[in-house]
Amino acid sequence: MQKSAEAAIAQMGISFTVYSEKGNIDRLWPFDVFPRTLEADEWEITESGLKQRLKALNHFIEDVYNEQRIFAAGIIPLEVILSSRNYRPECRGMKLKHTSWVCICGSDLVRGGENMRTTRDILPREAWIQINELYLLVKESQGDFEVRGKRNALLDKIIRACQAWSGMLSGTMSENETYRFIKLGMSIERADMTTRLLDVGGLFIAQESFAEEDSHFDAILWAHLLKSAGVYFMYRQQVQTEICGERVVDFLMKDPQLARSVAFCVQNMRRLVEYLPNAAPLAKELDDLQEAIKSDHLYSLGIASYMITLIGFKQGFPLCMGNSMLCGLIRWRLHKSL
Repeated sequence: MQKSAEAAIAQMGISFTVYSEKGNIDRLWPFDVFPRTLEADEWEITESGLKQRLKALNHFIEDVYNEQRIFAAGIIPLEVILSSRNYRPECRGMKLKHTSWVCICGSDLVRGGENMRTTRDILPREAWIQINELYLLVKESQGDFEVRGKRNALLDKIIRACQAWSGMLSGTMSENETYRFIKLGMSIERADMTTRLLDVGGLFIAQESFAEEDSHFDAILWAHLLKSAGVYFMYRQQVQTEICGERVVDFLMKDPQLARSVAFCVQNMRRLVEYLPNAAPLAKELDDLQEAIKSDHLYSLGIASYMITLIGFKQGFPLCMGNSMLCGLIRWRLHKSL
């Protein structure tokens, strides 16, 4: 039945266009003979989202043909709209009742999870199959999160699957816009996770000094922090001294060759944002962040002061991304760039 439906779609020429770097590609419309159903509460959320999207689209068109505030704000270049074959100069200054420029709107609804149909045209087949398998693994193992031993084993499986997926992409994908977008997101999330771990260290060192007999406890905590980041072995190999807070912070913040260091991640972000339009504000923020990370003079005030300064505020945003604040800043700048 499914094959007959697909054959009919091909015969009738029902297709849609996929826009990519290689040009516009026409593909047959995907059709499933078994319709997907939604619960009432799930549909209410979906319905409000569709209404919001249509309202935003109408207000966008209204602005294009009238106040043009979106151009003045630099969100969309004016030439992009004016050069479109669908732009109608005769509509300039026109006001419609209820701002109803869009009378009919077909919005794509894609349910994530069991399938990754929207990625099939931009990712290698092995990539979305692996993500699909990982999703099903987690879905079928929900009960394991309730048991400590099983929870840790499941998390290990998830981590290994993510590492395998990342390595597979690096070895099979061209460094096109899709690959760069994935890598940009990975760099942001990696820096976020590293600095969340450092936040824990920052809280620890901000406390009153431990007695000399408890100094071994200090080293144990920092060792566990390194293991949580998955870099304990690299630290021991490179630093080759006893573990102390200052060296751990230095390693996780400044090491230019460690993939999980903040410096490495920010450097990678800085390289990738060059491909984005209107990325100057974000590039400037990243340049400032790189300079702050390289700073050494704060060590003269002590490790606690150094951490507090890094996790403190600069222009209203924490430098160390604690609580995802800088991640929010970077995502906001990306939104402004795009």
